[in-house]
Amino acid sequence: PGIVSKVLEGIASSVEECQNRFRNRKWNCTTQKRSLRKILQHDYRETAFVFAITSAGITFTVSKACSLGELQGCGCNARK
Repeated sequence: PGIVSKVLEGIASSVEECQNRFRNRKWNCTTQKRSLRKILQHDYRETAFVFAITSAGITFTVSKACSLGELQGCGCNARK
């Protein structure tokens, strides 16, 4: 698996975590395009949270894969 698959995995985990955090709120981190687009086009607290948790999910997933040697050409591979 390449880095793109790990990025997609990170996005999926961030959506899951976002939905978990907001499960009892009016906006529950829905991934419906219309709703998500509306949130991302405005300066809401939720917008900042979505960007932050998505960045964190991608960073965590890619760095974990890198450290486990699952990505070729990765600088943090323990086997080097």
